[in-house]
Amino acid sequence: VPQIKKNLVSIIKLTSEYPYVFQLSTDGFSVKDKRDNRLIALGSRTRDLYAFQENSKDRQHAVFFSSRFQSINKETWHQRLGHPHHRIVDFLVSKNNIE
Repeated sequence: VPQIKKNLVSIIKLTSEYPYVFQLSTDGFSVKDKRDNRLIALGSRTRDLYAFQENSKDRQHAVFFSSRFQSINKETWHQRLGHPHHRIVDFLVSKNNIE
């Protein structure tokens, strides 16, 4: 999804606030609208991380995912990621994986 700037999402927030179903498998995931089973987004698994795919059929939802979630500070990411060394968090920020 070209417009997505970050690829971390709170699944509980996504599925609690919207009629979406998040389905995981060993090689990827999908986000679907549970009302009509329409595909909203796809992602793939690389090692132990799931990430949104870079292409999407539904540009409206691509923009939703890129703009819906607010920025989180480094300390929060440090806690969410299991307290990695600050250089790891800095590296992720520098690669635009988190903000």
